[in-house]
Amino acid sequence: MNCHHYSENRCHSCSWIGLDYPWQVKQKETHLRQQLEQFYTSRISKNMPSLSPTLTSSQSSFRNKAKMVALGAAHQATLGIINHQGDQVSLTDCLLYTPKMQQLLHYLETWIQKAGIPPYNVQKRKGELKFIIVHENLEGKFLIRLVVRSLLRLHRIREHIPLIQAAFPSVEVISLNLQPEHQAILEGPEEIYLTEQEFITENLNGVPLCIQPGCFFQTNSTTAEKLYHMAATWVQSQLQTMK
Repeated sequence: MNCHHYSENRCHSCSWIGLDYPWQVKQKETHLRQQLEQFYTSRISKNMPSLSPTLTSSQSSFRNKAKMVALGAAHQATLGIINHQGDQVSLTDCLLYTPKMQQLLHYLETWIQKAGIPPYNVQKRKGELKFIIVHENLEGKFLIRLVVRSLLRLHRIREHIPLIQAAFPSVEVISLNLQPEHQAILEGPEEIYLTEQEFITENLNGVPLCIQPGCFFQTNSTTAEKLYHMAATWVQSQLQTMK
């Protein structure tokens, strides 16, 4: 995958992105096989069983969750990271996300300006908006979490929520998370829902799974669905042998 942020030395979050993907898979398969062979030999004195073929992933547009640091000022906000050079880098166009997610993230940068919500400045310990977390399901529905330092701008945030919903009707859940501590903590214990709906649903193999703010969910839904199907098939086969 050709990422201009990586090639321009602006973001190195994906440290293996410059390596050929099939080679990456082969290296990980070799490492896993070595670890398992050592375990089987030293712990249970058996030969290691054969491994199923590796499930590979798409190299772009596969990640269903974006965690963006709010940077800059209210009139010129940036959603992304502070890189190793100390520069603020907008990652709203990160290729890990779907085009629809990228569009939403880019819009949220302008929404921060319209709402007048100052991003939190770590050095000055001033500002309100710390992070924006976005989750997208396979149907293209979104959940947005706004992580803030205090409830000082809650009224302004509530006033401007309809702008997000009008621009992106696929946004079904918006919540505000209160994280007042000056620490490297992504979220706090208090959640305030700003929409009537409190979860989005992800259907994997026909099973509806509810995704709420703060819950754990695999970040690659397509691959997770395949893995869950493999696990269910294996369990069924084991049950058959037990009859």
